[in-house]
Amino acid sequence: MKKEAAEKEKEKHASLQDMTIMHKKYNAKMKVVEMGVEETCAKSNDFYVYCKLKGKLGNVTESLDYVLKNYTTNLPSH
Repeated sequence: MKKEAAEKEKEKHASLQDMTIMHKKYNAKMKVVEMGVEETCAKSNDFYVYCKLKGKLGNVTESLDYVLKNYTTNLPSH
């Protein structure tokens, strides 16, 4: 996607920043510590939104698409 579209997508999901989310498959809590926009490869003119996560799975960087498909904001209550 174009950089402007990626920036808009990042803003659309800005509420994820600093949120604790749960990986659906691994039941692992992760905190979104950073969101940003990166080019897929040098001079490609194609961009994506990334999320840096920290938690039970360690420190990982995932695309926003992956995060939206594989995580939930509905945390189990204890």
